[in-house]
Amino acid sequence: MAPFGDESFLKDNYLAWKRAMILALNSKNKLGFVNGSIKAPLEETDPEEQLSVSAYYTKLKGLWDELASYNAAAHGA
Repeated sequence: MAPFGDESFLKDNYLAWKRAMILALNSKNKLGFVNGSIKAPLEETDPEEQLSVSAYYTKLKGLWDELASYNAAAHGA
């Protein structure tokens, strides 16, 4: 059975559907977005701080390589 169930949403299966939704959302750590326990950020991200995909990848690759060098040094390579 898929997380959303194979049956159409009906009045008589609401409780089963609700439980399935709670379990599915909770398993993906998304329940807080739906029930309101995770609040929206108060301030917007500065558009100038946002990186392009290419710049983000380059930055991430540099950090990954740096981490790998620490790991190699720790193991005597």
